[in-house]
Amino acid sequence: MLEFIKSLPEQLEKTAKVKPPKVRGGPYQNVVFTGMGGSAISGDMVRLLLYDEPIHIEVIRDYLLPGYVDENTLLIVTSYSGNTEETISTLREGNKRGSKLAVITSNGELENLAHKYDLPVLKIPGGYPPRGALGWLLGNSLKMLAGANIIDNTKISKELKDCASFIRDVIPEMEDLDSDTRDIAEKFYLRIPVIYAYQRFYPIAYRWQTQINENAKAFAHSHALSEMNHNEIAGLKNPQEKVETMWTVFLKTGFEHERILKRIEYTMELTRDSVMGSSIVEAKGENLLDRMLYLVLFGDFVSFFLAQAYQEDSVSIPRIDMLKEKLSK
Repeated sequence: MLEFIKSLPEQLEKTAKVKPPKVRGGPYQNVVFTGMGGSAISGDMVRLLLYDEPIHIEVIRDYLLPGYVDENTLLIVTSYSGNTEETISTLREGNKRGSKLAVITSNGELENLAHKYDLPVLKIPGGYPPRGALGWLLGNSLKMLAGANIIDNTKISKELKDCASFIRDVIPEMEDLDSDTRDIAEKFYLRIPVIYAYQRFYPIAYRWQTQINENAKAFAHSHALSEMNHNEIAGLKNPQEKVETMWTVFLKTGFEHERILKRIEYTMELTRDSVMGSSIVEAKGENLLDRMLYLVLFGDFVSFFLAQAYQEDSVSIPRIDMLKEKLSK
Protein backbone atom coordinates (compact mmCIF):
# COMPACT_ATOMS: atom_id res chain seq x y z
CA MET A 1 0.00 0.00 0.00
CA LEU A 2 2.85 2.37 0.76
CA GLU A 3 4.16 1.89 -2.79
CA PHE A 4 0.70 2.56 -4.22
CA ILE A 5 0.45 5.77 -2.19
CA LYS A 6 3.91 6.92 -3.27
CA SER A 7 3.15 6.18 -6.93
CA LEU A 8 0.76 9.15 -7.18
CA PRO A 9 3.31 11.44 -8.92
CA GLU A 10 4.11 8.77 -11.51
CA GLN A 11 0.40 8.23 -12.18
CA LEU A 12 -0.14 11.96 -12.70
CA GLU A 13 2.87 12.25 -15.00
CA LYS A 14 1.73 9.39 -17.19
CA THR A 15 -1.84 10.64 -17.48
CA ALA A 16 -0.46 14.06 -18.46
CA LYS A 17 0.85 12.37 -21.62
CA VAL A 18 -2.44 10.63 -22.47
CA LYS A 19 -4.06 11.67 -25.74
CA PRO A 20 -7.76 12.32 -25.10
CA PRO A 21 -10.18 10.22 -27.13
CA LYS A 22 -12.74 12.03 -29.26
CA VAL A 23 -15.99 12.20 -27.29
CA ARG A 24 -19.08 12.55 -29.45
CA GLY A 25 -21.78 15.14 -28.97
CA GLY A 26 -21.80 18.49 -27.26
CA PRO A 27 -22.40 21.04 -26.13
CA TYR A 28 -23.67 19.16 -23.08
CA GLN A 29 -26.18 20.43 -20.57
CA ASN A 30 -24.46 18.49 -17.81
CA VAL A 31 -21.72 15.98 -17.07
CA VAL A 32 -22.42 12.96 -14.88
CA PHE A 33 -19.79 10.62 -13.47
CA THR A 34 -20.95 7.21 -12.26
CA GLY A 35 -18.90 4.86 -10.12
CA MET A 36 -18.43 3.42 -6.67
CA GLY A 37 -15.72 3.56 -4.01
CA GLY A 38 -12.25 4.49 -5.19
CA SER A 39 -13.50 4.86 -8.76
CA ALA A 40 -16.16 7.43 -7.83
CA ILE A 41 -13.88 9.71 -5.84
CA SER A 42 -12.17 10.84 -9.06
CA GLY A 43 -15.47 12.32 -10.23
CA ASP A 44 -15.80 14.15 -6.91
CA MET A 45 -12.32 15.59 -7.37
CA VAL A 46 -13.12 16.76 -10.90
CA ARG A 47 -16.26 18.45 -9.64
CA LEU A 48 -14.20 20.15 -6.95
CA LEU A 49 -11.60 21.37 -9.44
CA LEU A 50 -14.18 22.69 -11.92
CA TYR A 51 -16.48 24.20 -9.29
CA ASP A 52 -16.27 27.67 -10.85
CA GLU A 53 -16.78 26.49 -14.42
CA PRO A 54 -20.16 27.16 -16.11
CA ILE A 55 -21.15 23.49 -16.43
CA HIS A 56 -23.10 21.27 -14.08
CA ILE A 57 -21.13 18.22 -12.90
CA GLU A 58 -22.65 15.48 -10.75
CA VAL A 59 -21.41 12.17 -9.32
CA ILE A 60 -23.86 9.26 -9.02
CA ARG A 61 -23.18 6.25 -6.79
CA ASP A 62 -26.12 4.02 -7.60
CA TYR A 63 -27.62 1.41 -9.90
CA LEU A 64 -30.06 4.02 -11.23
CA LEU A 65 -29.66 7.32 -13.03
CA PRO A 66 -31.64 10.46 -12.11
CA GLY A 67 -34.37 11.58 -14.49
CA TYR A 68 -32.44 14.50 -15.97
CA VAL A 69 -29.82 12.21 -17.56
CA ASP A 70 -30.72 12.20 -21.25
CA GLU A 71 -29.29 12.67 -24.73
CA ASN A 72 -27.84 16.03 -23.68
CA THR A 73 -25.79 14.46 -20.89
CA LEU A 74 -22.17 13.39 -21.06
CA LEU A 75 -22.10 10.23 -18.94
CA ILE A 76 -18.59 9.18 -17.88
CA VAL A 77 -18.76 5.66 -16.49
CA THR A 78 -15.82 4.69 -14.28
CA SER A 79 -14.96 1.34 -12.75
CA TYR A 80 -11.35 0.44 -12.10
CA SER A 81 -12.06 -3.29 -12.16
CA GLY A 82 -14.62 -2.98 -14.93
CA ASN A 83 -16.95 -5.34 -13.07
CA THR A 84 -18.73 -3.06 -10.58
CA GLU A 85 -22.38 -4.04 -10.91
CA GLU A 86 -23.84 -0.65 -9.99
CA THR A 87 -21.65 1.08 -12.58
CA ILE A 88 -22.44 -1.42 -15.33
CA SER A 89 -26.13 -0.82 -14.61
CA THR A 90 -25.71 2.93 -15.21
CA LEU A 91 -23.91 2.29 -18.50
CA ARG A 92 -26.76 0.15 -19.80
CA GLU A 93 -29.36 2.68 -18.67
CA GLY A 94 -27.44 5.62 -20.12
CA ASN A 95 -27.17 3.80 -23.44
CA LYS A 96 -30.94 3.27 -23.50
CA ARG A 97 -31.50 6.99 -22.87
CA GLY A 98 -29.18 8.05 -25.65
CA SER A 99 -26.66 9.75 -23.39
CA LYS A 100 -23.22 10.54 -24.75
CA LEU A 101 -21.18 7.79 -23.07
CA ALA A 102 -17.50 7.43 -22.26
CA VAL A 103 -15.71 4.76 -20.21
CA ILE A 104 -12.69 4.69 -17.89
CA THR A 105 -11.57 1.25 -16.74
CA SER A 106 -8.71 -1.21 -16.57
CA ASN A 107 -10.55 -4.27 -17.84
CA GLY A 108 -13.65 -6.39 -17.30
CA GLU A 109 -17.23 -6.29 -18.47
CA LEU A 110 -17.25 -2.51 -18.72
CA GLU A 111 -14.50 -2.59 -21.34
CA ASN A 112 -16.39 -5.28 -23.25
CA LEU A 113 -19.57 -3.19 -23.25
CA ALA A 114 -17.65 -0.10 -24.33
CA HIS A 115 -16.36 -1.96 -27.38
CA LYS A 116 -19.83 -3.39 -28.05
CA TYR A 117 -21.41 0.07 -28.01
CA ASP A 118 -18.43 1.68 -29.81
CA LEU A 119 -17.71 4.09 -26.95
CA PRO A 120 -14.57 6.14 -26.27
CA VAL A 121 -12.44 4.36 -23.66
CA LEU A 122 -9.49 5.39 -21.56
CA LYS A 123 -7.85 2.21 -20.28
CA ILE A 124 -5.70 2.41 -17.19
CA PRO A 125 -3.12 -0.08 -15.90
CA GLY A 126 -4.27 -3.01 -13.79
CA GLY A 127 -2.71 -4.32 -10.60
CA TYR A 128 -3.78 -1.51 -8.25
CA PRO A 129 -6.52 -1.46 -5.66
CA PRO A 130 -8.94 1.22 -6.91
CA ARG A 131 -8.12 3.48 -3.96
CA GLY A 132 -4.45 3.24 -4.93
CA ALA A 133 -5.11 4.38 -8.50
CA LEU A 134 -6.47 7.87 -7.85
CA GLY A 135 -3.85 9.51 -10.08
CA TRP A 136 -4.82 7.30 -13.00
CA LEU A 137 -8.54 7.80 -12.39
CA LEU A 138 -8.42 11.56 -11.81
CA GLY A 139 -6.00 12.27 -14.64
CA ASN A 140 -7.99 10.23 -17.14
CA SER A 141 -11.27 11.78 -15.99
CA LEU A 142 -9.83 15.18 -16.83
CA LYS A 143 -8.50 13.86 -20.14
CA MET A 144 -11.97 12.60 -21.02
CA LEU A 145 -13.34 16.09 -20.43
CA ALA A 146 -10.59 17.42 -22.67
CA GLY A 147 -11.72 14.94 -25.32
CA ALA A 148 -15.21 16.41 -24.99
CA ASN A 149 -13.80 19.95 -25.43
CA ILE A 150 -14.96 20.95 -21.94
CA ILE A 151 -11.44 21.76 -20.73
CA ASP A 152 -8.19 22.48 -22.57
CA ASN A 153 -5.91 19.48 -22.96
CA THR A 154 -2.65 21.45 -23.12
CA LYS A 155 -3.48 23.34 -19.95
CA ILE A 156 -4.55 20.29 -17.94
CA SER A 157 -1.54 18.28 -19.13
CA LYS A 158 0.80 20.96 -17.81
CA GLU A 159 -1.08 21.17 -14.51
CA LEU A 160 -0.90 17.40 -14.02
CA LYS A 161 2.82 17.36 -14.81
CA ASP A 162 3.58 20.29 -12.50
CA CYS A 163 1.50 18.75 -9.72
CA ALA A 164 3.37 15.47 -10.06
CA SER A 165 6.63 17.30 -9.45
CA PHE A 166 5.19 19.07 -6.41
CA ILE A 167 3.79 15.85 -4.91
CA ARG A 168 7.07 14.03 -5.43
CA ASP A 169 8.84 16.74 -3.44
CA VAL A 170 6.49 16.52 -0.42
CA ILE A 171 6.42 12.72 -0.10
CA PRO A 172 9.67 12.54 1.97
CA GLU A 173 8.27 14.89 4.62
CA MET A 174 5.06 12.84 4.86
CA GLU A 175 7.00 9.59 5.17
CA ASP A 176 9.48 10.91 7.74
CA LEU A 177 9.59 9.34 11.21
CA ASP A 178 8.73 12.72 12.74
CA SER A 179 6.09 13.60 10.15
CA ASP A 180 2.79 15.33 10.82
CA THR A 181 1.09 12.37 9.12
CA ARG A 182 2.42 9.99 11.78
CA ASP A 183 1.40 12.46 14.48
CA ILE A 184 -2.21 12.53 13.26
CA ALA A 185 -2.23 8.74 12.95
CA GLU A 186 -1.11 8.50 16.58
CA LYS A 187 -3.90 10.85 17.62
CA PHE A 188 -6.43 8.68 15.74
CA TYR A 189 -5.16 5.42 17.26
CA LEU A 190 -7.71 3.89 19.66
CA ARG A 191 -9.94 6.91 19.05
CA ILE A 192 -12.69 7.77 16.58
CA PRO A 193 -11.37 9.95 13.73
CA VAL A 194 -13.72 12.76 12.68
CA ILE A 195 -12.73 14.81 9.63
CA TYR A 196 -14.23 18.14 8.61
CA ALA A 197 -13.78 20.32 5.52
CA TYR A 198 -15.47 23.25 3.82
CA GLN A 199 -18.44 22.00 1.76
CA ARG A 200 -16.71 22.53 -1.58
CA PHE A 201 -13.79 20.41 -0.38
CA TYR A 202 -15.79 17.78 1.44
CA PRO A 203 -14.69 15.05 -1.03
CA ILE A 204 -11.21 15.32 0.51
CA ALA A 205 -12.58 14.72 4.01
CA TYR A 206 -14.61 11.80 2.68
CA ARG A 207 -11.48 10.38 1.05
CA TRP A 208 -9.77 10.47 4.46
CA GLN A 209 -12.73 8.61 5.94
CA THR A 210 -12.81 5.87 3.31
CA GLN A 211 -9.03 5.41 3.33
CA ILE A 212 -9.13 4.92 7.11
CA ASN A 213 -12.03 2.48 6.65
CA GLU A 214 -10.30 0.34 4.01
CA ASN A 215 -6.63 0.63 4.92
CA ALA A 216 -6.80 0.67 8.73
CA LYS A 217 -10.08 -1.30 9.05
CA ALA A 218 -11.17 1.46 11.42
CA PHE A 219 -14.37 3.44 11.78
CA ALA A 220 -14.19 7.14 10.87
CA HIS A 221 -16.67 9.93 10.25
CA SER A 222 -16.66 13.05 8.08
CA HIS A 223 -18.90 16.07 7.56
CA ALA A 224 -18.89 19.47 5.88
CA LEU A 225 -18.74 23.02 7.12
CA SER A 226 -20.86 24.96 7.55
CA GLU A 227 -23.63 22.34 7.43
CA MET A 228 -22.33 20.59 10.56
CA ASN A 229 -22.68 23.89 12.42
CA HIS A 230 -26.43 23.58 11.93
CA ASN A 231 -26.80 20.10 13.43
CA GLU A 232 -23.78 17.94 14.28
CA ILE A 233 -22.09 20.47 16.55
CA ALA A 234 -25.00 20.03 18.97
CA GLY A 235 -24.56 16.26 18.93
CA LEU A 236 -20.89 16.31 19.84
CA LYS A 237 -21.83 15.81 23.47
CA ASN A 238 -23.58 12.50 24.09
CA PRO A 239 -23.03 9.71 24.81
CA GLN A 240 -20.20 11.37 26.68
CA GLU A 241 -18.04 8.25 26.96
CA LYS A 242 -18.10 7.86 23.16
CA VAL A 243 -17.64 11.49 22.21
CA GLU A 244 -14.64 11.66 24.55
CA THR A 245 -12.89 9.14 22.27
CA MET A 246 -13.17 11.38 19.18
CA TRP A 247 -10.31 13.31 17.65
CA THR A 248 -11.42 15.95 15.16
CA VAL A 249 -9.33 17.17 12.22
CA PHE A 250 -10.20 20.29 10.23
CA LEU A 251 -8.80 20.42 6.69
CA LYS A 252 -7.89 23.81 5.24
CA THR A 253 -7.03 24.42 1.59
CA GLY A 254 -6.56 28.19 1.67
CA PHE A 255 -9.56 28.58 -0.66
CA GLU A 256 -12.19 28.64 2.08
CA HIS A 257 -14.80 31.38 2.40
CA GLU A 258 -13.63 33.81 5.08
CA ARG A 259 -16.59 32.95 7.31
CA ILE A 260 -15.62 29.27 7.25
CA LEU A 261 -12.33 30.13 8.94
CA LYS A 262 -14.27 31.73 11.78
CA ARG A 263 -16.54 28.71 11.96
CA ILE A 264 -13.56 26.36 12.28
CA GLU A 265 -12.13 28.48 15.10
CA TYR A 266 -15.41 28.66 17.01
CA THR A 267 -16.32 25.00 16.41
CA MET A 268 -13.02 23.88 17.92
CA GLU A 269 -13.58 26.22 20.86
CA LEU A 270 -17.15 25.07 21.52
CA THR A 271 -16.36 21.33 21.33
CA ARG A 272 -13.05 21.45 23.21
CA ASP A 273 -14.59 20.13 26.44
CA SER A 274 -16.36 17.25 24.68
CA VAL A 275 -13.91 15.61 22.24
CA MET A 276 -10.50 14.17 23.04
CA GLY A 277 -8.78 16.83 20.95
CA SER A 278 -8.64 18.68 17.63
CA SER A 279 -6.06 19.39 14.93
CA ILE A 280 -5.86 21.52 11.80
CA VAL A 281 -4.16 20.24 8.66
CA GLU A 282 -3.33 22.97 6.17
CA ALA A 283 -2.61 22.31 2.52
CA LYS A 284 0.56 23.28 0.71
CA GLY A 285 0.95 24.06 -2.96
CA GLU A 286 0.73 26.77 -5.57
CA ASN A 287 -2.75 26.09 -6.90
CA LEU A 288 -5.98 24.23 -6.24
CA LEU A 289 -4.84 20.92 -7.77
CA ASP A 290 -1.64 20.95 -5.69
CA ARG A 291 -3.45 21.69 -2.47
CA MET A 292 -6.24 19.22 -3.10
CA LEU A 293 -3.84 16.35 -3.77
CA TYR A 294 -1.54 17.40 -0.93
CA LEU A 295 -4.42 16.89 1.51
CA VAL A 296 -5.46 13.64 -0.20
CA LEU A 297 -1.92 12.30 0.04
CA PHE A 298 -1.65 13.42 3.66
CA GLY A 299 -4.78 11.42 4.49
CA ASP A 300 -3.49 8.40 2.57
CA PHE A 301 -0.31 8.38 4.67
CA VAL A 302 -2.32 8.81 7.88
CA SER A 303 -4.48 5.80 6.97
CA PHE A 304 -1.39 3.70 6.22
CA PHE A 305 0.32 4.55 9.51
CA LEU A 306 -2.93 3.92 11.36
CA ALA A 307 -3.14 0.50 9.70
CA GLN A 308 0.36 -0.22 11.00
CA ALA A 309 -0.69 0.81 14.51
CA TYR A 310 -3.64 -1.60 14.36
CA GLN A 311 -1.44 -4.26 12.73
CA GLU A 312 -3.84 -4.50 9.80
CA ASP A 313 -3.07 -5.49 6.22
CA SER A 314 -3.66 -2.19 4.44
CA VAL A 315 -4.23 -3.83 1.05
CA SER A 316 -6.70 -6.63 1.78
CA ILE A 317 -10.40 -5.83 2.23
CA PRO A 318 -11.86 -9.22 3.23
CA ARG A 319 -15.35 -8.04 4.21
CA ILE A 320 -15.82 -6.22 0.91
CA ASP A 321 -14.57 -9.26 -1.00
CA MET A 322 -16.88 -11.58 0.93
CA LEU A 323 -19.86 -9.31 0.31
CA LYS A 324 -19.15 -9.28 -3.44
CA GLU A 325 -18.91 -13.09 -3.38
CA LYS A 326 -22.27 -13.39 -1.65
CA LEU A 327 -23.90 -10.98 -4.11
CA SER A 328 -22.52 -12.91 -7.08
CA LYS A 329 -24.50 -16.05 -6.16
